[in-house]
Amino acid sequence: MATQTFTELQIKYMLEQMGLTFDENGLKTLLQHKDTLLQRSVLGGRVIGGGVTLQTQEYIYHRYLSDEQKRVIYGSGYEIGSSQPIPDTSEKAFHVYLAQTYGGADVADLVKQIKKNIAVLTGIPFKVFLEKDRNLAFKVVTLFYRICRVYRPQIFRLLKVESTDKANFEFRSAFPQQHEQSEENSAVLAEILSHLTFSMPKTYAEQAWRILSNLTLTCEKMAVYVKSEIEGERHDPDHYSRNNINAALGMILEKQAIEPAYDRLDFLLYASLALQEYSERKNSNHLVMQAVYKNPLQLRTLRCAKVPSFSDKDVLTFLTGKPVTRVKPSLEKQAGFVERIVLHYARDLTGPLPTMNKQIIKALILHDEKLGVRIPSVITGTGNVQQSVTSILKDAERYARTDPEGNYPDLRRYPEALLLYWDMRYHMAVEALLSKQVDDGFQKMLSIAEWELRVDTQLIEYLRFSGIVTYQSLPGIVEKFMHQLGYKPGKVTIFTD
Repeated sequence: MATQTFTELQIKYMLEQMGLTFDENGLKTLLQHKDTLLQRSVLGGRVIGGGVTLQTQEYIYHRYLSDEQKRVIYGSGYEIGSSQPIPDTSEKAFHVYLAQTYGGADVADLVKQIKKNIAVLTGIPFKVFLEKDRNLAFKVVTLFYRICRVYRPQIFRLLKVESTDKANFEFRSAFPQQHEQSEENSAVLAEILSHLTFSMPKTYAEQAWRILSNLTLTCEKMAVYVKSEIEGERHDPDHYSRNNINAALGMILEKQAIEPAYDRLDFLLYASLALQEYSERKNSNHLVMQAVYKNPLQLRTLRCAKVPSFSDKDVLTFLTGKPVTRVKPSLEKQAGFVERIVLHYARDLTGPLPTMNKQIIKALILHDEKLGVRIPSVITGTGNVQQSVTSILKDAERYARTDPEGNYPDLRRYPEALLLYWDMRYHMAVEALLSKQVDDGFQKMLSIAEWELRVDTQLIEYLRFSGIVTYQSLPGIVEKFMHQLGYKPGKVTIFTD
């Protein structure tokens, strides 16, 4: 028997964990069957390799399957997963295949609707894609036709997220919220994105996989200079100013062309949906930010504070201005849950937080539990969505109290807007309570948050309807931003009040 490669062993293990056999039948069941959608997309784990993170089906398709296996598993050349070209270029033969394979009496109407919506997502009339690459155009239409018939008849309603006054963290292709309908929506989006990479050349696929991570890292790195300008403006307004940020963005994000860039249909669709996923998250973050900064902190600054001791009782009494005779076990548990939230979102922290930071969290909970802050969220399939920011702390505390090992619940149990509230509120509180004046620190953090959002928004607009060349240049935008603001590599002034 031939020795199995690491990839083969890995895929065999994946299939066995799902109760499937490591053969053609098992692979076809996982990759094609309606009932294994969640397993192959959002619940089957993610594989890191080659600098990118892939869904289970992406890993199997790109790293393991041969062209012959792709032909056998995905069948007809009309399917985007098949290694074969389309068998017939006529619309009539194409419609016959769709009707026989996926059903539906209104094939022509649905195909027309799909083409129209693809044009909206890419900014380019569908006839252009037909003229440039009819083979790819038919395969992409087949993908969306299958999704409409098998999973979501109104798939484009899901893909066209409309702005509301509710946070929406459902539009995501990984790590779905812990609600059945949310998991399915994430799985459908992941299915579309992964299949779009099946037809891409290697260069395009690798760039597509990096869109979200590159966009996130670019915004995080630009945020370093945004923070420096906002903080520096208070100390040296001749050299540092928020106006500098606007000027720099105008220079580096000036589009050379107004019209959408033509590129491969599969990549343009992938980029459009990935950008929408990022944009929707940022819009929801903005709603959370408004809630975070709606109520100023009525706590005392710790700068030059004089307390009898650094015990919880003395520090909390000082911060709140009210006598705290004892710290209730429920407050300890709730603070521990907030710490878990903070560590979950932190890239550079592994925990635990310093004692003083934990005391700030406790003071923050005592402060905010009287405010009645509520953040509405959209979660498909349920109208009973938690809105109170303190309700999740109480629920987590009760859960931990009854858990045999005292564990907290999975964070995905709660609307992400409520989790982010405590993460943002914590970072704001730490900065504000270590400033000379609490309100000065509060206002500074508000300005930084607003300008970071402005940078994100302009970057999103710059990328909209862009092709691979623009996305490849994304990492270099940070360096251009740095130079426009007058910084040298690795040189950012740290300001202290």
